[in-house]
Amino acid sequence: MAKEEIVTLTKALKLSPQERAAAGQLLAAEEIALNQLKQEFKDASAGARKEIAAKAAEVRRLAEEVDSGQGERAVQCRVIYDVEHQAVYIKHAATGEVLETRTMTDAESEIARQETIPGLQ
Repeated sequence: MAKEEIVTLTKALKLSPQERAAAGQLLAAEEIALNQLKQEFKDASAGARKEIAAKAAEVRRLAEEVDSGQGERAVQCRVIYDVEHQAVYIKHAATGEVLETRTMTDAESEIARQETIPGLQ
C-alpha cells in the first residue's frame, strides 16, 4: 500500500493572462526599486570612498605627528627682519622659540631698509 501526502513544491507552470500581467507589473516595480538601490549604493560608495580617503589622510597626518613629535598648530609669531644678516626670523610670540629662519627676499630687504615692516627689530 502506498502512502500519500499533500505538500507544496515550487514548479514551473504556465501563467494565466491575468497572472502574467500581474507579474509584469511587479517586474517593472522591482526594476525601478533595483535601479534606485543601485544609485543609492553608487552614491553611498562614492561618499564612503571620500570619507575613507579623508580618514586615511587624517590617520597619516596624526601618525606623522606621533612619529616626529611635531604637529601643525595655529600660533602667534613674531617675524623679525634682520637687514644686516639679510635674514627673516620667525619666533613663537609666547616662548621666543625660533620656528623658522630664512633668507630675506629682495622685496623684504627693500621694505626693511625703509623700516616700514611691523615688528622690525
